[in-house]
Amino acid sequence: MQLIKCLGTLSIYHGICSASTVTIDPKSQLQVIDGFGISQAFGRASQFKALAQGPQQKGLDYLFNTTTGAGLSIIRNRIGSGSNSADSIEPNSPGSPNAKPTYIWDGDDEGQVWFSQEAMGYGYLHYYNQTGIPITHVGFLNEPDGSDFMLSDAAQAASMIPILHSTLEIEGFGHVKMTCCDNIGWNSQKAYTKNLTKAGMDEYLSVITSHMYSSDATTPMDTNLTTWITEAADLTNPWCTTWYSTGSLCEGFTWAVKLAEGIVNAGLSAYLYWEGVEVSQQQAASYLVLSDGTDVYPSGRLWAMAHWSRYIRPGAHRVATTGTVPNTIIGAFVNTDSSLVTVLTNSGGIAQNVELDLPGASSDNVFAVVTDQSSQMAPLDMNVSNGIVSVSVPAYGVITVKSEGTVAGGSSNIASPSKINIATPSSTAISSSSSVSRARSSSAIPSSSRAVSKSAQNSSAMPGKVQASTASACEAPIPSQVHHNHHGHHSHH
Repeated sequence: MQLIKCLGTLSIYHGICSASTVTIDPKSQLQVIDGFGISQAFGRASQFKALAQGPQQKGLDYLFNTTTGAGLSIIRNRIGSGSNSADSIEPNSPGSPNAKPTYIWDGDDEGQVWFSQEAMGYGYLHYYNQTGIPITHVGFLNEPDGSDFMLSDAAQAASMIPILHSTLEIEGFGHVKMTCCDNIGWNSQKAYTKNLTKAGMDEYLSVITSHMYSSDATTPMDTNLTTWITEAADLTNPWCTTWYSTGSLCEGFTWAVKLAEGIVNAGLSAYLYWEGVEVSQQQAASYLVLSDGTDVYPSGRLWAMAHWSRYIRPGAHRVATTGTVPNTIIGAFVNTDSSLVTVLTNSGGIAQNVELDLPGASSDNVFAVVTDQSSQMAPLDMNVSNGIVSVSVPAYGVITVKSEGTVAGGSSNIASPSKINIATPSSTAISSSSSVSRARSSSAIPSSSRAVSKSAQNSSAMPGKVQASTASACEAPIPSQVHHNHHGHHSHH
């Protein structure tokens, strides 16, 4: 009973129970962070584009602004295929495998070109390149383990990977990195990846990609390649803005935990939710921001993402920590501008007091934000003394602590990420096939003065500093990456 009393008062009176101490080791580098992002596939980009200027700009800010929004840096675009000329790169069958195909490029790509350009301002490889949107990654499968129009086992994938690699080289896209394979769930992709490695495919591939629908990324993939979650969403519930109530898949905190488990426990370098903004789709929660045609409304899922994406910028390194906090996942990162970011996610029913030992931290260069059921990205009070930052992580809450320029040298020895664009065939909602699929690509988009300069993409903004980077045409960190995927004819809702 005495323990219960002590814990029960912890969230109100700091220090009544001893705080947990966590030490950050900036020199012990783990995986590089490529970014966080979304898609606007299946015509959602065109619907977004058709909004009035007010809600349109507000929606873009929620997604890409690094001061008031999530600061997302990857856009995943779809490469359509099939008989619909308005939604296909190759609407007419060439007749045989050896016949020359006729590609159709309308310069709009269901609004995805506009969306990518907007993200850059705050493919396919040839076509996107002509519009100033460089593609940096390319893949050819999407949910090969379950999509009836793009079924492919690892052996079949391995027969195609060297061909695609050679084609990229011949076409002058040897710099574009190849990804594979967007399986429906993490566990399925683990088995698939093991077989690809046995077949010698690591020499051609740069990134292993997966979705999270049948299983989440909670433990590392057995691979030396970078790993991304390229599609994740609530495909079950209607729209909600709830942060935490019952642990529903719609709630923001559910995704806060998924992100923490993925980045920290599974060692992911990128995490993408399915869609960004949708118009009048209140029956679904497979996107982050809702517009009713007049205004836009952020979800708790957006703020879960923002705790990571606003402050941890492309090119950052995750670094080691020592010390544990009950029910709390701790992730620490050094950006290329030498700033140090720590994200703490508390899945327990009581608050946790934490002392962070941050090299060089002082009251002049440290700030923190918190999200729980009553606050969204709100400034958090803390004590800073002799490099120790004392904070309280609320129950079912997330806090992000950022100290500016406190790590000597930071990760400045790491080259800033190049623009990433990905072209990947996939079937409509999540699978891909060579001829019929929902293609998605990610690309990093250089930002302009409005969306923030390229250098801004590699830093995390403090209040008052605006940065935005986006990726388009595939999956990639924005201003530096774009990822393309090929999809067929089904959507998630």
